[in-house]
Amino acid sequence: MEGKPEILTIPGQWNISYQYAAGVTGSEFLRRLRDEKRISGVACPRCRRVILPPRGFCDRCFAAVEGWVDVGPGGV
Repeated sequence: MEGKPEILTIPGQWNISYQYAAGVTGSEFLRRLRDEKRISGVACPRCRRVILPPRGFCDRCFAAVEGWVDVGPGGV
């Protein structure tokens, strides 16, 4: 390999434990999916669109979302 440094590898195992927090909106989405078997998005009051996967704000206009909207198996 000309011009590229050799990649150094060291074999071994790392035992690393971690926890992931989905946040308030993500946790509610996962709870609805698990307990109620429903796919739900959140509604943007400014853009009037349904956001899925849900987040706490609209990624288009940055408005805080309001309320949950159930979506069918066809999606949004």
